[in-house]
Amino acid sequence: MRGLLSLMMPLALILFAGPASAGLIEFDEVPVGTFVSSEYVGDGVYFWQWGTSADTATWGNGNIVSPSLQVYEVSDDTLGLQFVQPGNSSVQGWVDGTTLSFDIWDTNNGSTNVYYYDENGILVGTVMGLGSSNPVTLNGPADNVGWIYFQDDGDGHVIDNISFGQVNFPSEQVPEPGTIALLGAGLLTVGMLRRRKQA
Repeated sequence: MRGLLSLMMPLALILFAGPASAGLIEFDEVPVGTFVSSEYVGDGVYFWQWGTSADTATWGNGNIVSPSLQVYEVSDDTLGLQFVQPGNSSVQGWVDGTTLSFDIWDTNNGSTNVYYYDENGILVGTVMGLGSSNPVTLNGPADNVGWIYFQDDGDGHVIDNISFGQVNFPSEQVPEPGTIALLGAGLLTVGMLRRRKQA
């Protein structure tokens, strides 16, 4: 019976373990002026630039939010936000888009477009022509999101308070609840039969 309990304990831990905690990136952990790329890989987020003149740096503005992430000195260049396996930027990840939100605003009342792609690189949502100089909160699409591209007309934009749910990735294999229950029932039956045989 003790052997059966030792088999059942890991099963119970798998069955009742909750999902990984949600992520929130506020850029408060890095000093203003820091160029940001891999600072949040531990949280499952990697930032990169697509283009020759795009820079991403934490930015201080007492009138809005400080610090935030600003893309500046751009000319139709794109900031990319990629979800990755926490701690490993080489493994593509994704989140449920319904758990995703962030604040965004344009620094000079220009125009910013947001493109959402799933983990397979398929476009699943767009928000076009954002031009407010005040923060606007955007919610993600009702699909998985693996990448977000932010593209503006060259005058810079700012993002902050990126909130998201559990980051999933291909190597993560979580058993279905039905499979776990069936395995538990099988182990219990084997244990009972073994006990009867010994009696």
